[in-house]
Amino acid sequence: MFLKQILVWLVFVTIVFAQLPNEIEDMISRSGIPSEDISISIKEAGISGRRVASLNPEVERMPASTIKIATTYAALLELGSNYKWKTVIYTAGEIKNGVLDGDLVIKGYGDPTFSTDDVIQISRVLYSKGIRSINGDIIIDRSYFEPSNNSSAHFDDHPYSPYNAMPDAMMFNQNTTTLYVKGDNVSSDVADQSYDIENELVSVDNSCTGRYSWPFVQIIPSAIKPKIVFSGKMSSRCSQRKITQILTKSYLACYYSFYEQLNRAGIRFSGRLKLGNVPSNAKENIIYYSKPLIEIISETNKESNNLFARQIFLTLGAQLYGPTSTLGKSRKALTAILNKHNVSYASMLKADNGSGLSKSDRVTSAAFESLLGDAYSKYNQTWLQTLSIAGVDGTIKRRFPSYLHRRIWMKTGTIKGVKNIAGYVNSKDGKAYTVVILINSPKASSSGVVLENNIIKWVGDGASYAQSVQPKNETNSSAPTKQALDDKYFIQVGTFSGSIKHKLLNSIKSNGFDYRLLSTKIGSKVLIGPYDSRKDAKSSLRDVRKLVSHEAFIVTF
Repeated sequence: MFLKQILVWLVFVTIVFAQLPNEIEDMISRSGIPSEDISISIKEAGISGRRVASLNPEVERMPASTIKIATTYAALLELGSNYKWKTVIYTAGEIKNGVLDGDLVIKGYGDPTFSTDDVIQISRVLYSKGIRSINGDIIIDRSYFEPSNNSSAHFDDHPYSPYNAMPDAMMFNQNTTTLYVKGDNVSSDVADQSYDIENELVSVDNSCTGRYSWPFVQIIPSAIKPKIVFSGKMSSRCSQRKITQILTKSYLACYYSFYEQLNRAGIRFSGRLKLGNVPSNAKENIIYYSKPLIEIISETNKESNNLFARQIFLTLGAQLYGPTSTLGKSRKALTAILNKHNVSYASMLKADNGSGLSKSDRVTSAAFESLLGDAYSKYNQTWLQTLSIAGVDGTIKRRFPSYLHRRIWMKTGTIKGVKNIAGYVNSKDGKAYTVVILINSPKASSSGVVLENNIIKWVGDGASYAQSVQPKNETNSSAPTKQALDDKYFIQVGTFSGSIKHKLLNSIKSNGFDYRLLSTKIGSKVLIGPYDSRKDAKSSLRDVRKLVSHEAFIVTF
């Protein structure tokens, strides 16, 4: 029972007292962000590297897009860097004298990058195999993932923006439509009859500024056929504008692309679209493969591609538990994969859809620290190169000064009230560190980036890290027995995975409190007490919070 209570605290209750160098404490104080809204885990890279700084490492936070490192690392562990998605083309019917007397069947397996270029290549291969006409229809099989009727996740007030695109086993062009505007002309490089364009633009000879520099775009959704409306006055002096939005359903756009490209390749086709499973009489004709996984997870992390992350996440569910993949299967798969590969704290990585575009995701900085350490030990540069690199690419390309370029590899995560960053920093003395900073606070958007940048620069500058020293010969620090703790109340002021600062224990003693150190799997709990009743503990709690730690709280055994 005693051990069970300890484990419950570790996961749900513990707010860990800060083990922070003075420099970081000062940075937090200047930022104006309450320390209870921040989690920090910094240590030498690898599984057993020396800890540098720790603040609230086991408090659950919303990760936003930093959860992508869990999704992509699980994929790397389970699938391998050379894994490739497939799209299989079947013929259901006899091919005779160049005529397919039956249906062309396309089964998607979740390739995140399947696009118009791939359809062009497949159409050419079918022509090279002697097919000149298709008398049947196109059947699209989306059953590898649980099909959705929605094109957008509707996460925020921008439902038609590409980052809101929904996953699909038959993904096509990242579930988006790209249109080009020049003056009063609207064009597309693909034929797609699944939506309508209404062009109300007026071309004017004004300078390309202000309201003349960009069209007004309105999307009118419809279950039958959506419409995109362009209006306003566009300067003829403007360069071509590129508009990318979620307009239609991925499988519909895929069908119309095949319709167009088959005919362009010299294969007559005028059939309809059907949705369904591969017919029993269908024969494999082409197996078309994606780029290797390592390239796709690099794009996922560097550009924070939500759709790619969601496709990867559902692929993990299908890989472990078989099709049809669901979010439920994928959530279980993520934890199972990380546990199988001995990544600590896997249960503290709670991903809703794998992308971070969810307010129900939860992580701890301790879990991210463990994952990053494991990835560094097993894959090193192969893994680091999948993250955004300061001065080179991705979301931190321009974030840090030039002297830190190519020395920082990070994944960022931002939604309202959340500003997170996690990854690696090489200090000027050549040492590599894992750095995790999670800020969930109303002040995150205004002060979070500055605080994170200051901490990361401090690590990169090779600051002199203060070593906290474990007290010796402290008469009060003997580990209590279960019998000594039963039915007693304590005030917990911290849990330390490393050594405990003299400053803390001296503060406890100088203010007239007795304390105990309770050893657990992740370190030592510092407990003030015991008290015979909750009332007695509560009467001391105010003084403890004022004099020792404002994060103290009451526990019992």
